[in-house]
Amino acid sequence: MNFQKVEIDNPILISLWRSLDGGPETCVFQQYDFIKTWLDNFQDKTITPFIYLVYEGDSPVGILPFYILRTHRYFIPVSELRLLGDEGIGSNYLTAFLGKIDKAVWTAFKSKYQSKWSLTRFKMLSASFAKYFDYCEQGLSLSFTSYDGTICPRIQRIGGIDDFLSLTKGKKRNKFKRILKNYDQNSDLTIQWVNDFDKLSPLWEDITRLAKSRFKDKEVVGGFAEEEFENFHHLFLKRSINRNWVFALLKEGNQLIGFHYYYHDMDSIFFYQGGISTDHYQLSPGLLLHLLCIRHAKEFIGLDSFIYDFLEGDERYKFEFTKEVNRLYEVVSSNKRLWELAINLNKKFSARSVGGSDA
Repeated sequence: MNFQKVEIDNPILISLWRSLDGGPETCVFQQYDFIKTWLDNFQDKTITPFIYLVYEGDSPVGILPFYILRTHRYFIPVSELRLLGDEGIGSNYLTAFLGKIDKAVWTAFKSKYQSKWSLTRFKMLSASFAKYFDYCEQGLSLSFTSYDGTICPRIQRIGGIDDFLSLTKGKKRNKFKRILKNYDQNSDLTIQWVNDFDKLSPLWEDITRLAKSRFKDKEVVGGFAEEEFENFHHLFLKRSINRNWVFALLKEGNQLIGFHYYYHDMDSIFFYQGGISTDHYQLSPGLLLHLLCIRHAKEFIGLDSFIYDFLEGDERYKFEFTKEVNRLYEVVSSNKRLWELAINLNKKFSARSVGGSDA
């Protein structure tokens, strides 16, 4: 294998990338339009794209979409090699994908780090690139830093609402049945599935208002409550070619009282964001939307059997649906010498803060 550094607008890269979209080891967070939109929206002077085409002979077989992030660790300037599309946007699901991979390199990598790395996750930061990338020109040396696993609750595989309810027990099952019954008996409540931006656009103001209402009393905001994230999704939904996104819109009469925003790909439904009216808590609109999406997965996505993935976060409501979690890991390559210096300085500073002078 050999590697060629390219720009995001390189026509060979675009053609290959789109041919891999939707393959057996890819998901929506890897797609070219997602990453291109991410760069257009989030790139600043601290980010330098670092994208490689992977060749076997004269044939391109894969892509490694990285970027160099210039940041600080413990007040020391550090350059880090990261995956395009991280920083909170599906980061743990983004994959640098190769058509083929060196199993010997994978075995050595796994034995060294002793973590729950899957072969798919290994492809996200394939250690084989260490043999080919010229870290010297970027001021980088190979030094992996492994972070704790991120918890992503998921319902592993279900065939619909009856299948899901059969997995729940006691009070939770009765609670879910009661919520669905109240919906079925309330003729004013309707659910609508939209994956056409022209149809979604007139509701955008209401959607963002409901999303932001979740955070009005919190110090930390997220999703559409941050302008740059709202701009990102607005742009991505407009330009997405495959349109593998869908909004579930819950209405009471003509009033939008809740929404869920999903990505879907292969056999998975990814719940990204939601918003509900604070005046309708008695209907449990958030839980209801999850239940309706599970009930109608075949109708709005066409899946007979699927994984329902809540993405990153350990919010309590997610564990009402499942106890299963997908634990993901992040690896960052940074300048080894500066990284070690930063850690040592931080240890000395912490020791002085706790115990006073070293003397």
